[in-house]
Amino acid sequence: MPPADPSARAGRGPSVLIVDDEPLARRFLSRLLARDGGVGDIRQCANGLEARAEIMRAPPDILFLDVEMPGLSGADLLGSLPEAPVTIFTTAYSRHAIRAFELAACDYLLKPFDEARFATALKRAKAALEAARRERGGARLAVRVGDRTVLYPADQVIAVSSEDNYIHIHVDGRVFLQRSTLAAVEWALRGSDFLRVHRRFLVNMARVRAVSTNGGRGLQLTLCDGSMAPVSRRYRDRVLSAIA
Repeated sequence: MPPADPSARAGRGPSVLIVDDEPLARRFLSRLLARDGGVGDIRQCANGLEARAEIMRAPPDILFLDVEMPGLSGADLLGSLPEAPVTIFTTAYSRHAIRAFELAACDYLLKPFDEARFATALKRAKAALEAARRERGGARLAVRVGDRTVLYPADQVIAVSSEDNYIHIHVDGRVFLQRSTLAAVEWALRGSDFLRVHRRFLVNMARVRAVSTNGGRGLQLTLCDGSMAPVSRRYRDRVLSAIA
């Protein structure tokens, strides 16, 4: 995955993924997003196949998606996802507009577009994201407890860790084991305060009590229940930005 524009930094706003095979287009969008100040993590992908893997690894809240790309088109990418993020199509061809709205895109930016048109699209995306969150009643996580399934609000969950094909769900002093994947949990908790800090850990950043070095081996987070979560090098900058 190509690096984001240096001006783009992670934060507490909605996360954004830019997918476009043109480097200049990615940089332009990244600069506009960073200038807005109301978004969080900004990532980039150069093609549809790369983007699909990135979305399944860490689902974004908002997706800026080019339509015509080699390998896997933007429309085919969106149609292949189990659940699509709030999506804004970006393309140089107006003929794709009908297809975009068939796929429930939030907006459609026809290249070249200016900053004012971009700001309108981003505002619509944020409103759509907020409406979806209200409709869901806030992110919740389904946890199997005995013979029942309990829906825990995201703010009650401290962290989720993975081991093989199982996950450990930490909820206020209790740990529940169930068969699932961290990627599936990340989908369920998108839009909340959860952040991937390691390939095996999702952490509720609102429940972090301290950040420390792990004997010179890297960062680790101390959570409100006294447990620890490692921060891998891949996610270090994102974590530091989120707690700044």
